[in-house]
Amino acid sequence: MDGKERTEKPAIQALPRVQDRMTFIYLERCRISRDNSAITVKDESGITHIPAAAISVLLLGPGTDVTHRAMELIGDVGVTVIWVGEHGVRYYAYG
Repeated sequence: MDGKERTEKPAIQALPRVQDRMTFIYLERCRISRDNSAITVKDESGITHIPAAAISVLLLGPGTDVTHRAMELIGDVGVTVIWVGEHGVRYYAYG
């Protein structure tokens, strides 16, 4: 070759079908991060890992802090994010 190494792209892994995904998850008063291909939710009860490709819609209530890396993963796997009021009563925005 011409001195440059070729790097092969990894094979695309199949994502779960929409019908296999959880309909929605409502989160409030927590910090949402990323750990590889999982969303981590940290609140007063501890840390929970949620496979990002298994979610259809993520409803974010008051007091939710989301990292850029988590939003990057959410966008990559096609999750809809909706910012809502307490207990999902009001609708503010989506992405």
